[in-house]
Amino acid sequence: MKGGKAGIVVRWDGGREETVLPTDPDVKYAIEGSRRLEWLMKPNLFEDERRDDPAGVLVGLIRDEVKAISATNLKKALVYLGLTPAEAQATLEAAKVPLRRNRHVVITKTSYAWSDTPADPWSHLRSLPAHEALDRLVAPVTKLAPEEVDALEDAIRSQLPPR
Repeated sequence: MKGGKAGIVVRWDGGREETVLPTDPDVKYAIEGSRRLEWLMKPNLFEDERRDDPAGVLVGLIRDEVKAISATNLKKALVYLGLTPAEAQATLEAAKVPLRRNRHVVITKTSYAWSDTPADPWSHLRSLPAHEALDRLVAPVTKLAPEEVDALEDAIRSQLPPR
């Protein structure tokens, strides 16, 4: 390939050359070594993985990003890879719970980021003083998830003297 202002000259395997504009809707961009590039090069792989593991596909897109990516941009990335907007939305919906459970995906409001070290969504509870953790644990009106109970118990245990 060689570039110019008018477009990019592509030399195909048979030796034929063609000038392609960077704005051509058939031109796709991806970083070398990214999952996005792999999926663009092997579209059937993308569709198979999306069908079998929608969260895995989104994790691949999230990992490819340098910084957090919004849910809107995740949907746009799925459309970029060939899904219809409705299919992209369905993929996002199917992946919501598995993404929340993935300890490497950090979710803040409507954005997602990858963390090489596992994130602890309950660290704010584990760091509470023992008395406050105990108050929350025994509060009669509070319905706690099992993970929250575990985190509060960890906070209390970590501040007790050894038996």
